[in-house]
Amino acid sequence: MRKKVVSQWTLGVGLGCLLMSGYSAGHNDSTCAERRDEILYQLEQAKLSGNRYKQSGLETALRNVKRYCQDDPIERRQNKIASAAAEVIYRSEQLEKALEEDAPSKVKVCREQLHHARRQLARATED
Repeated sequence: MRKKVVSQWTLGVGLGCLLMSGYSAGHNDSTCAERRDEILYQLEQAKLSGNRYKQSGLETALRNVKRYCQDDPIERRQNKIASAAAEVIYRSEQLEKALEEDAPSKVKVCREQLHHARRQLARATED
């Protein structure tokens, strides 16, 4: 039977992620910028001390904060709706231009794109 050996790297990354998940759970009242700054500070300290395992875990935590952190979900939703509405307007203008050019294949593509943009807007308003 083979023994499973846990490498130092795996252990370091796991420990780093565990520590950072505890950090983020305990600091829910801080903003995303504050979280990023704190992780960057800790990352700099890990680099100075040469702790590459902690460094790896902190880099993972930083990526996750950048990807998933939301300060204001209402503002984010409003931005998503505004972006989808702008896309509908753009696609409508493109369809009008295609109709003026009297190009059936281009009109068909523009109608499909407009239909898709309208579905995206409907989804954004439903969320």
